[in-house]
Amino acid sequence: KFGDRTVVVGNTGSNSTAEAVFATKKGFEAGMDCSLLINPYYGKTNKRGIVMHLEAGMKFGPAIIYNVPGRTGSDILPDVVAEIADHENFAGMKECMGHERIAEYSAKGIPCWSGNDEQSHESRYKHGGQGVISVTSNVVPGLMRKLMFDG
Repeated sequence: KFGDRTVVVGNTGSNSTAEAVFATKKGFEAGMDCSLLINPYYGKTNKRGIVMHLEAGMKFGPAIIYNVPGRTGSDILPDVVAEIADHENFAGMKECMGHERIAEYSAKGIPCWSGNDEQSHESRYKHGGQGVISVTSNVVPGLMRKLMFDG
């Protein structure tokens, strides 16, 4: 943690398993609290390959899995998440597939953060999301905090 106020989540994911493993290992050695891992992007990785890729990064410490099909070209489907959710270092999902997916995971007890800033308020207050892992908060952190905590 950065003092007692901030958890450091390092974006250590890569489409290369070896690069993701290297970055994740180094991140934890440097003191990050949690990794943010992504599925192999722009490839046609099958379910088993996605699971193996994510598990390779999760072996070093807590990990949030980032599902952003609009950028990767591949959706991490709920059956894949069900397979990795019991991993000791699975910390939850950063989900960009919208409210329904967030509600589905939340109903199963899987912590889920919105990856879509514009949907984050509704995802948290109406669909069971934890909050948001946000881009906008880097530009207007006070406004995003107010949006997420003042309802």
